Amino acid sequence: MEALADAYRPKGFEFLFVFTREAHPGENFPRHTSMEQKIEHARAFRDRLGVQRTILVDDLEGTVHHAFGLLPDMCYVIGRRNRILYRADWTNADALQMILDYQLTRSEQRLSNMKVGPNYCEFLGFRPRVWDKVVAHIHGNGPQAVEDWKAGLEYWNQHPPSHG
Repeated sequence: MEALADAYRPKGFEFLFVFTREAHPGENFPRHTSMEQKIEHARAFRDRLGVQRTILVDDLEGTVHHAFGLLPDMCYVIGRRNRILYRADWTNADALQMILDYQLTRSEQRLSNMKVGPNYCEFLGFRPRVWDKVVAHIHGNGPQAVEDWKAGLEYWNQHPPSHG
């Protein structure tokens, strides 16, 4: 995502990361009990993963997270008029790049006086799974995070999601 942000920032796109909660709390990074702790965890997250994008920290109640759907790795493109132009339940840099290029093409068409109008569409994308990075992050949170993650995998193996 950092490379994509670097490539598209000069084209007029702003990339933000909203730090909502510890997806896999553990002994090293437990559930947040204060804003000071949450901000410190956000800084550690930035440093551990090398995040260069602006990081916004949600409040302890998760107000932003609730407003945008509660999934752990969602991605939105929001237009200048606050219209949602793209929404994905999991961040996928390839799909996001396709959408950003599409938006740039539409902007060029509008600037050339071509009349364009909105149309709704849906897209089932596929994202690369980066298990090595996920596992390393979870292990960094502590043994309890690893146990919880394994239990979650077992649950999803027995109860697969219905959307795809």
